[in-house]
Amino acid sequence: MVRLTPRWAVYWVLVLSAGCVKLPSSTEGFACRSQADCDENLVCAANICSRTSVTPGAGPAPSDAGALIDAGTFLDGGAFRTDGGFPSALTTGVPPGSVLVPSIAGVTLAVDGGTLDGVDLQGCVTVKANGVTIQRSRIRCSGSYAIQVLPGVLNTVVQDVEIDGLGAPSGRAVGGGGQFLLQRDDIHAVQQGVELGSQDSVVDSFIHDLASDSAVGVTANAGSQLLIRHNTILRPSASGACVQLTDHLGSLSNVTTDSNFLNGGNYTVVVSVSSASNLRVTDNVLGPAYQSGTFNLSSGVVVSGNVYADGGAVSP
Repeated sequence: MVRLTPRWAVYWVLVLSAGCVKLPSSTEGFACRSQADCDENLVCAANICSRTSVTPGAGPAPSDAGALIDAGTFLDGGAFRTDGGFPSALTTGVPPGSVLVPSIAGVTLAVDGGTLDGVDLQGCVTVKANGVTIQRSRIRCSGSYAIQVLPGVLNTVVQDVEIDGLGAPSGRAVGGGGQFLLQRDDIHAVQQGVELGSQDSVVDSFIHDLASDSAVGVTANAGSQLLIRHNTILRPSASGACVQLTDHLGSLSNVTTDSNFLNGGNYTVVVSVSSASNLRVTDNVLGPAYQSGTFNLSSGVVVSGNVYADGGAVSP
């Protein structure tokens, strides 16, 4: 079980430009324990000095209109039925009714067991400590990683978070080599969705409206003990893939892609390895918006129970 510590036990880092340090003229966006830590014109809300609070959900709705999935009708690539049980914009990201505190600074989480909760962050997050939880927040970042979990870091949890990559040409939502669990996250406008390493999981999440035609929803190029389960990943009529697994950077083993709704890509699921070691693609529902086919799999991959959205069986 992850042990949580107060939110003020978080190190905040200013976004610097051109390598020059600018001393802050205001405490806005900094952590606080009480009103005394903030300037007179600011308030200490949710342990952050800020001017106002914001309600999640503002701004334009993503074009993939995830609510259609829960309604049972999905229209990208043609009208067809789903079982209505897959993640969407209604079931992922910041929970309705949450109040977020705005911050304009990037964040480094360097305290074991620390929590980042209830923040509307215009900046990127770096995780350096074990047992960190990021929850009920919106992260808008155009850098290489919206959330970078550094190598050797264990037990990072990212849940009920919206990640907006702002359409940057090289950004990733989450990755970096450390261990993490993503749950009920809404990920969009990034070049690559989620970059898995070892012992990583992405579950119950909505990955859609990525930043380029060649983008991939979930990818791994090495690693072991990976889980991709019960997500909605949309790449309609794109040249990338919903899921792409390779051994380009090292061996890949014990990876399960199970019970997802996957729609689009040149091939929807790509597994390209020299030797398949317990790689499983099972019980997924596949949409029709692919270009060349649903699966492009190396020999030895276990494939079973996959169906098209209209109920027809998918051949390996």
